Formats: sequence, structure tokens, C-alpha cells
Amino acid sequence: MKLIARILLFIFIAFLSTPTIVTVIKKSSNTAIAFSFSEEEQAHKELKAAVYAAIFQHELVTPVFNESKIILSGNIVKLDNISPSIFAPPPNLA
Repeated sequence: MKLIARILLFIFIAFLSTPTIVTVIKKSSNTAIAFSFSEEEQAHKELKAAVYAAIFQHELVTPVFNESKIILSGNIVKLDNISPSIFAPPPNLA
């Protein structure tokens, strides 16, 4: 597994460094021609339209609940009593 990872790492680094090495060796070479932009050029020439069937266009009806309840303060008081026991003093920086 390590051998495969090292081989793939070498190929990846070689792929990234090849344009730089070619430019250093041959000053007059143009590395821009090595890359093909044909896919990007074809994408701008074609117009793609997405057509969806009417079967998939439906509305989701969700019920609305307007029910109010009284908040009992008993639970809030229990939480307020916990916080003083978790107090941590600030660190001494001096």
C-alpha cells in the first residue's frame, strides 16, 4: 500500500512540476498550448435546457399549529443553580 501511495505521489508531483521544468529548460517554449480548453469552449457554444415533467411539480402542504403553552419556571430555576458550581477562576498570567 505504501508503495502504491509513493508511486501516485511521484506521478502527482511530476504532473505539477512538469510545466515549470519545461520552462526552465527551454526558455522559448509556450506551455499554454499543452493545456486543452476545448471542453470549456464547447460548453459556451451549446445551449442546455432542463425540462422537467409536470409529475414532479407538486406542493407540499404542511399543517400550521398555533398552540401556546405556559413556560414553567421550575426547570429554569434548576439550571440557574448549576452555573455557580461550574465557576472557573481566570488564569494567573503574572
